[in-house]
Amino acid sequence: MKSVLLLLAALPACAQERTIDRVLPALAAGKACTSAIQLQNLGERPVTLAVEAYGENGALMALKGQAAIAVDLAPRERKTYRLELSDETTGAWVRVRETLAAAQFSPVVTVSGSTECVAGNELRTVAREVAFPMRNPWFEGDVSELPGDLLAVVNTSAQPATASLCYSAA
Repeated sequence: MKSVLLLLAALPACAQERTIDRVLPALAAGKACTSAIQLQNLGERPVTLAVEAYGENGALMALKGQAAIAVDLAPRERKTYRLELSDETTGAWVRVRETLAAAQFSPVVTVSGSTECVAGNELRTVAREVAFPMRNPWFEGDVSELPGDLLAVVNTSAQPATASLCYSAA
């Protein structure tokens, strides 16, 4: 009887799983631009990530050199993947999902991205910042601080979403 009680008591601790989602938005590609994502395991344990790349039309895309969504990283390993965009797709975003199987584990993977474009005879590189999905995101700020910048709304769920925008010059 004691072994059954111990097993039942251990089930909730084993079943506590949590997922950390990271999104790299506004990745460009085409004849003049390429984008890449970098993943690095800073931990002492192997990690399996789900890396999903989506085109601006919402279609799932491939990463060059990666045949599956699952990416395995050994301890302290770093991998870089380039986006494989088609002729009709010039923009994309990537979701990286790290699942923590036990409650005592912390996230150990860093995610970063970059876009390189050739303009004239110059190579321009822009770092892409990671965003964390939120149920009800809120942005408030002075638009004069955003000249030439892009405010992107990316729906990471499988369901349609509605975004509202209110802008005032006052």
